[in-house]
Amino acid sequence: MSRTRTLRGRADHDTIKHLIIDDGNLNHAFKVLEFKVFSSYPLTGNADAWATLAVNEEGAVVWDASNNGQIGWSGQAIRDADGPMNEFSLIDPDHIIVRDLYLYGQSGLGDNFNYFVRLETVSLSDDESIMALIKESNQDV
Repeated sequence: MSRTRTLRGRADHDTIKHLIIDDGNLNHAFKVLEFKVFSSYPLTGNADAWATLAVNEEGAVVWDASNNGQIGWSGQAIRDADGPMNEFSLIDPDHIIVRDLYLYGQSGLGDNFNYFVRLETVSLSDDESIMALIKESNQDV
């Protein structure tokens, strides 16, 4: 039976945030089901927020679908005081997370923004765990 876990909080503009999920058991992993970022100031114009979710620090940079370290992209646009207008969220379905996650993003106001990540627990064999670890290290597998 799989369980879900959520990670949520605030991240600072233009800074990598380390999201710790590794429990030391390489046969215990996670799959990201949902990833969203949203402004800390929803009724302020130009309070956009966007972020990348990655499996390593090297992947925690601006959106780059060719970067195998990136597994999720999310953003929200706010143009005026009427609140959020457009939202975008995409998660690569072909990933398993054995170690930690890294979040990098920016806010239109140069301030912090909110994030929400929903994870599903996954049990891995030793061989599956090794392959997931190789993939996390930005290898083309």
